[in-house]
Amino acid sequence: MKRLCAWMLALLMVLPMTAYAAEDADTAHKIGVIFYGKDDALGQCVYEEVNHAAEVVGIEVEWALGDYDTESQLTSVENLISAGCEGIMFMPIEDASAQKVGQACEESGIYFAICFRDILDSGIKSYVESCEYYVGSCWEDDKGAAGDLVSVLAEDGRSVFGLEKMNPSIALAVRNDGFAEGAEAAGAEIVAEYEVPNDGNSQTHINGVTNFLNLYPDMDGILMTTSSQGAAEAIVNTVKQNSEVGKVKLAMFDLYEGIADDFAAGWVAAAAAGNSPDALFVFLALVNAVDGTPLSDSFINLSQKEVIVTSAEECADYEKYIDNPEYQIYSDEMIQNLVGRYNPDVTLEDYTEIMEAFSLDWVKENSAQ
Repeated sequence: MKRLCAWMLALLMVLPMTAYAAEDADTAHKIGVIFYGKDDALGQCVYEEVNHAAEVVGIEVEWALGDYDTESQLTSVENLISAGCEGIMFMPIEDASAQKVGQACEESGIYFAICFRDILDSGIKSYVESCEYYVGSCWEDDKGAAGDLVSVLAEDGRSVFGLEKMNPSIALAVRNDGFAEGAEAAGAEIVAEYEVPNDGNSQTHINGVTNFLNLYPDMDGILMTTSSQGAAEAIVNTVKQNSEVGKVKLAMFDLYEGIADDFAAGWVAAAAAGNSPDALFVFLALVNAVDGTPLSDSFINLSQKEVIVTSAEECADYEKYIDNPEYQIYSDEMIQNLVGRYNPDVTLEDYTEIMEAFSLDWVKENSAQ
């Protein structure tokens, strides 16, 4: 009889725990993420950071990778909604993607949020921001970073620049404005420019920089809105072949393979990068909305501060602490503190404070592991 009573007591203690675990598993929220891929440096970091955060806060993630046009993204949204996702985070390929994805989510009562992009089209922006289920967006402080890059060149005594600029119709064109305003503030001058080719043709960069060097012999700096798709290699090699070390220095967005050596040799002055946390904060804001603890009564706009790298040594630290999918920038405790189910007092100001503090020095001092 004593044995039976003990067994019954143990059973009564286990049953609630088992039922709770089953209920928790059945009610776990699922969020879909639409992203261009996970094979390059940024994609790898975003994939690992979001997956890690999801595990830390008890959220299931379903990925849709490899969408490069609006229709593909719309198809992925429909599939994710059918799969039971209650929230969707995506990086719009173009403004039309934001509108169509937003409309699909709104009609289905699914929360949605945008990472790495602002919406340029005022009509589409107004529509998205009017949606009941729109959580918000985050984009990099490209304008501020461009100004910082100009400052590095100006502090090195440089004042005559060429500009590799973005097509004015795309969101990244704000980098053009940042460079222009930074040059004016520094008393410098942008004397020539050419536009980044849509097709990534390296010859456009070679021709543009060759013209810079031939037509403007007093040019001592080149501002680059992007170094991706082979732009950096084409530009750096052209400068190396047509100029002596130190006469013309480069300041750019994004890092490229071999940039540490070019820093050490004196070809590069500064690079802006480190934007992967953008997706992490958008994801956590979306978690709050799905959980019923939204950060705002309407929508939020977040700004991801970028890291300015100025030396080969900082490149090494950047690769170790930021551009490293095996390293988590933020601790599990900090991640949980940004979610209402763990921290009922969390506010939007907590997000902005953490994002504003982001720098290479901060990451090193607050290393999570």
